[in-house]
Amino acid sequence: MNFRSQKIFLLLIILIPVCAYSQTNRKIGLYTGTGTERLSDKLDLGFDYRYRVNFFQFEYSHTIHSFGRTNLEGHFTPQFNTTRYKNLDGSDYYKTSYETGLNIAIALRQEIIPRNFSLYIMLGTGPHYIFGAPDRQVSGLIFSDNLFIGAQVRVWDRLHLDIRPGFRHISNAETRHPNLGINSFTLSFGFFLEID
Repeated sequence: MNFRSQKIFLLLIILIPVCAYSQTNRKIGLYTGTGTERLSDKLDLGFDYRYRVNFFQFEYSHTIHSFGRTNLEGHFTPQFNTTRYKNLDGSDYYKTSYETGLNIAIALRQEIIPRNFSLYIMLGTGPHYIFGAPDRQVSGLIFSDNLFIGAQVRVWDRLHLDIRPGFRHISNAETRHPNLGINSFTLSFGFFLEID
């Protein structure tokens, strides 16, 4: 088991029991969004592929521990995503495919206006299965590593709007080759409903 696999296994072992017994500030959410490796001519990751992903995600979150107005949260995000991709070796058309998986994340949230507006940073990983990819990455079982910085605002009673820009890397932890990974800037938004 390599270092990356060990860190994923350790994250799962720690988060699943802790989150299973936490009963405070629980929320469920629905998200949609997009990811791409190129935002403009000046903001391009510079790789030899194009990989467009559209996210369709369900999310369950809850507070693990509170430190005054700062909360440590656990997030579970099953998802089904559609993709379009091509290599930049003269290929004129995009292939379409999809990916499915589960992300497990921890977030550190700072309440700016209690119950009404907060900012957070989230780090997560999880197993996914991609059914098609550019030549640099073999299809099949991969891991999706994510870093998000987000904002959440209450729009009505227990309903919150969440906006989440971030960065995503998918690869397979060196279990098969090629494994050069696919990197994307991401932007997602959705609604969370408090269920406590």
